[in-house]
Amino acid sequence: MRALPGPGAPVRVSSDGGHDPVWSRDGKELFYQNGPKLLSARVVSEAPDFRVDAPSVVFEQALSTTTPIRTFATLIPRPKADC
Repeated sequence: MRALPGPGAPVRVSSDGGHDPVWSRDGKELFYQNGPKLLSARVVSEAPDFRVDAPSVVFEQALSTTTPIRTFATLIPRPKADC
């Protein structure tokens, strides 16, 4: 990925590929699909030295490779609200 607009080199999130990326609501985590896996990568530093943690598997099951991740958005963990 790359900052838009702005300078900076692209940052690789996955060494094994992936598709249908979706940002978390707070913009601090990127979710994406790779085969039967839903993965996430947390942002550990922002501009100008943007970096992400190594991706981790959120869950693995028979996900459709033709159905976009947005279909699975309700399965993505959400932070608890302070009430």
